[in-house]
Amino acid sequence: ELGKDWSLQKQGVPGTPKISEWLSDKLKPGANVAIDPYLHTAIEVEEIEKKLAEKKINLKLVHDNLVDALWESRPPFPTSPVRIHPPEWAGKTSAE
Repeated sequence: ELGKDWSLQKQGVPGTPKISEWLSDKLKPGANVAIDPYLHTAIEVEEIEKKLAEKKINLKLVHDNLVDALWESRPPFPTSPVRIHPPEWAGKTSAE
């Protein structure tokens, strides 16, 4: 559940700004932004970089996942086999 000061925004929905636009609008020149480049396409990273540079906002690509570094009690990855859900649950078959 999100607190009252949060608003959920879904990328690609009409009226929702791109990440680069939102950051550029909310941050002041000289601000710093760090992103995990493995979670974005190369085009997205270039777009974010360009948009932030226009406002003199610094972008740092962090190749070590910061959440992983802080998550001390992370459970191990599952070792059980992958299950294929039936189309009535998934909406599509694995072939689709």
